[in-house]
Formats: sequence, C-alpha cells, structure tokens
Amino acid sequence: MKKKTMEHSERIQTCDVSENNIYATGSYDKTVKIWSSDFSEAVSTLRLKNPVESILWVGNTNLLAAAAGGKLQIWDVRNLSE
Repeated sequence: MKKKTMEHSERIQTCDVSENNIYATGSYDKTVKIWSSDFSEAVSTLRLKNPVESILWVGNTNLLAAAAGGKLQIWDVRNLSE
C-alpha cells in the first residue's frame, strides 16, 4: 500500500495538471504546492497572503496562475527558488 502524503495544513480547494503532467494544488492554508510525479512530496511551495481560490496552468507554458483574496498571481515555475 502506498503511503499518503499530507502536506497542506488545511483543505485543498483547487488542483490542476499542466500539459506536461505537472500537478499543482491550492489550499485554504494560503499555499500552492507543485508535486513530484509520484505525489510523494511537494517539490515547491508558493505562499500567498490569502486562501487560494483557484489555480490554472496557462496553456502549453510553464506559467501557473493562482487567484487568492481578489488578486491574481502568476509564476514561471522554471524560475522558482524553492
């Protein structure tokens, strides 16, 4: 049986998968997490000031958009420091 990973501290509100099969989740814990291909761990955590309402990979790009607290934030996941 595969071990389940619990990395968000609150409920996951949204998730999306990129065209390159990169998975991301957004939570009420004010974070967006980008996951390893086997979901064993989050490879990057993006922190916001408000609970995450929605996330979306932007087409066939490396851009990830998140809506939180009435604001939109966009990251190029190739340039993440975490």
